[in-house]
Amino acid sequence: MNRTGLIRWSGLAAMVGSVAYAMANLALWFSEPPFSRIIQTLDRNRTIQTLDNIFFVFLVLGALATIAALYSLHKRVFQGVAQTLVSLLVSLTAFFGMALILVGGLGDVLRPWWHSMPPIFTPPIWNLPLAVLGGIGLGAVTVAARVLPWWCGVALIVGSLGFAPASLLGELWVTLVGVAWALVGSAVFRATTNRTREPLSQAGA
Repeated sequence: MNRTGLIRWSGLAAMVGSVAYAMANLALWFSEPPFSRIIQTLDRNRTIQTLDNIFFVFLVLGALATIAALYSLHKRVFQGVAQTLVSLLVSLTAFFGMALILVGGLGDVLRPWWHSMPPIFTPPIWNLPLAVLGGIGLGAVTVAARVLPWWCGVALIVGSLGFAPASLLGELWVTLVGVAWALVGSAVFRATTNRTREPLSQAGA
């Protein structure tokens, strides 16, 4: 598979994982009072929480693929050494932070069946600052690169900021995080689709 295909699949993975995560958190929100009196039982709430943990892993996997895809897109337009180094630095920071978040997410998925969790599934507290700072920097670089719509960079900043207070502000805020990453994935996917169509249109002209 060529680089364009990998970038396209990265965008698609981000969209699917993010939408699933957003929908799971909406379901979790509706499973809490006052809605819980109508539509929810304890077992159903546990099922939704388990699905939410699984979809969170999908979201982070899609985010990791998208970070790599964005760096590849930035390399196509950045010619200077300084620009390339900044893009590499923020991409590595965001990727490393997200990778640590992924380890913690896998721990949440496995915890109900694996009670004696190894310490590796308890990531350090600086995983969130790395992901947030790297994501903000990557969003700013994406806006500056102009290889994608400006709103993609803004969505990336919002999605990265959302990881830090997500556990404090509840499911609706987490849903916003999922929507933001879905927008980023959509922009990446559409960018590769447009690039594929351009040579065809030029050949027919």
